[in-house]
Amino acid sequence: MSNHNKCILLTGSNSGIGYSTCKLLASNGYFVFAGVKDEQGLTFLNNQKLDFVLPVLLDLTNKEHIKSVQKKIENYCAMPVRFHALINNAAFAAGGPVELTDNNAIRQTFEVNFFGVIELIKALLPVIRKDQGRIVNISST
Repeated sequence: MSNHNKCILLTGSNSGIGYSTCKLLASNGYFVFAGVKDEQGLTFLNNQKLDFVLPVLLDLTNKEHIKSVQKKIENYCAMPVRFHALINNAAFAAGGPVELTDNNAIRQTFEVNFFGVIELIKALLPVIRKDQGRIVNISST
């Protein structure tokens, strides 16, 4: 099976490692659902005009975004197209000493980096299992 029949969901696609990964996957023929958290990210990726890339709004703290992306993937990934991978790259970091770090920033870190990832995985498990896909989790400091 060539990469042209494989699609991938990549979160955090509009900057840094995510953007580089998005370009690399698309250049290798994968169809990439490029998850971004806001309209600014959508505009940026749309302006890049990358072949095989569909920017999708995906704030990991927004259950409606997750549901919408799930439906898009389920509709797109029908034979002969298969769901190849979920790459969890999006992240939020609040740095500093605990005594000086705002509790809301700490909560946001867990909402994005832990609970959001779990919600997305749970939503996509049926298509991941059906197509024998994989889950790749990227983390940083």
